Amino acid sequence: MRYCTSLETFPSVINLRSLKTLNFSDCSNLMKCPEIAKNIVYVNLKGTAIEELPKSTGHLSDLITLDLKDYKRISNLLESICLLKSLVTINLSGCSDITRIPNVSGKVRFLYLSETTIEEIPSSIGSLSRLSCLDLTNCKRLKNLPCDVSKLASFEKLILSGCTRITRIPVDRFEVLRKLYLNDCSILNEPNAIGFLFSLEALDLSGNLFSEIPQNILQLENLEYLGLRDCLQLRLIPAVPPRLTKLDAENCISLRSVTSKSTGVEGNIF
Repeated sequence: MRYCTSLETFPSVINLRSLKTLNFSDCSNLMKCPEIAKNIVYVNLKGTAIEELPKSTGHLSDLITLDLKDYKRISNLLESICLLKSLVTINLSGCSDITRIPNVSGKVRFLYLSETTIEEIPSSIGSLSRLSCLDLTNCKRLKNLPCDVSKLASFEKLILSGCTRITRIPVDRFEVLRKLYLNDCSILNEPNAIGFLFSLEALDLSGNLFSEIPQNILQLENLEYLGLRDCLQLRLIPAVPPRLTKLDAENCISLRSVTSKSTGVEGNIF
């Protein structure tokens, strides 16, 4: 039923026992969600005007994906989410009322919390052993990540873009991290520990305030993309990693020297 912007009401009970997917995304005038069958595995209520989830939500033992992006009345739903033990993907991006991360199933692999008002990540995140992707884009109140993130053995993608209050990132602890986005974080000094993220394939440091990047970036033998655009104080880029194929240094107005031994690097410079 997605994009049915004129839809205001729906039958209160859906007795479709074989139904697996319920998608009301962008039904902006829908005020009430029907009771949901227990066998449902995918629920998308993104951009609706629903004020609360039905009581049946806490009993969705097979639910794998819950998408509540831009759901403005999320604060009263966190306890229901705690009961969903099969969840793999949770999207709470744009839910501006969220101030804390709810306790979620240990099966969660993808957790999207961009543009929420979260101030800290609880140490309990270390128990999410299957977590692969954490998106905290534009969480302006977020201060730091706990050291317990080092326990995330499956952690492959971390997005902290626009998290301007971040002062400490325990990046040296992410042994299998493949993608790291730290653009527009107001970082003054790039952490030397980044050079020890040997699995890293994509690194975006665009829009930060450092004047040079450390030489140990050469240790990132798997790095293919390096984003440095709009780093207005960046003066020097040392020799790039051997597998780098894309270097984006557009609008680095202070850049005076680029040392590269790799003839395969493409991208924007100056």
